[in-house]
Amino acid sequence: MNVSPPKPIENRPVPGGAVFLSYAREDTVAAQRIADTLRAGGIEVWFDLTGLVGGDAWDGKIRRQIKECALFMPIVSANTQARTEGYFRLEWRLADQRTHLMGKSRAFLVPVCIDETRSVGLMRTFTTSHCRRSRLIASAAQVRPASR
Repeated sequence: MNVSPPKPIENRPVPGGAVFLSYAREDTVAAQRIADTLRAGGIEVWFDLTGLVGGDAWDGKIRRQIKECALFMPIVSANTQARTEGYFRLEWRLADQRTHLMGKSRAFLVPVCIDETRSVGLMRTFTTSHCRRSRLIASAAQVRPASR
């Protein structure tokens, strides 16, 4: 029986079980570090820098990934708090809208704070019953989890 070796994660189609990373462009380095850490642990990650290629209908692809992902991980920082507009804000709203179709006990939103920013306004953005603390993920990526 001929079995080919598995393709690297970046080259495989992303299944519905991926973790979706959402971040402000100013936090790209931290988001990449988190993606690398999760992947090193064997976790599928959808990250726009590796999930989108030139010519993609990027808005539709991002919306589909938010609709199909297993977990949505908004990366919170002073940068996200300072920006009143940004595509990441649309991603956050789409993820929150998806929670309205979920049972209250379903974990879906896993906010991660990468600096000393307090997540006071964050909980107004998301349906809190779907948020879970992210200490394990944050410590693995050497970032601080968002407080509730």
